[in-house]
Amino acid sequence: MQFLDEKGQEEAPFELLVAVVIMGFVLVAGYMAMQDIQDKVCRQKINKLSEDFRAALEEVVIKKGSVDTIVDFPNDCYSDEDEDFFVVHVDNEYLCENFCSGIMKNCVLLSYTNPDFGFRKCLSIPAQTNYPSQSNPGPCPIDGQFEKFVLQDLSEDIPQGRYMLLNKSITGGIPTICAYKKERV
Repeated sequence: MQFLDEKGQEEAPFELLVAVVIMGFVLVAGYMAMQDIQDKVCRQKINKLSEDFRAALEEVVIKKGSVDTIVDFPNDCYSDEDEDFFVVHVDNEYLCENFCSGIMKNCVLLSYTNPDFGFRKCLSIPAQTNYPSQSNPGPCPIDGQFEKFVLQDLSEDIPQGRYMLLNKSITGGIPTICAYKKERV
């Protein structure tokens, strides 16, 4: 007995191969789209959290009070080792004009970098602002109610975590910001 269309059986393996190749491309394109979405979500989260920290830091400098703020970067994006987040004093008129509105010879920037992207934001605080550290606390208390906190020098590093910001400036003096990072228990 002879079949009318024997070519169909001959073409079936080729059609299956084409279908598998197309499915592979669809899977790769889907994976790349998911990675792109996750990257954009991480960027938005980090940008929002850094904006909140910038606003809290400016508020504590201006109001000379205290602000309890959270800087808790999403751990599913980057680890502390992969990112740099700190306050930097800049003595470059060109950079200050680009990041801050107006002509300034020096400015203070909040800087963030990781392996994939980075940004800088202008801080509206005096360039002489001090950030004491645990090893050199200055006027910042490190005992009593602050025992579960570590005094963090914001010009060196701002690691992930929860912060309490206090302004310990002397009236009319240079701002001194005590940035306490809560220790993980």
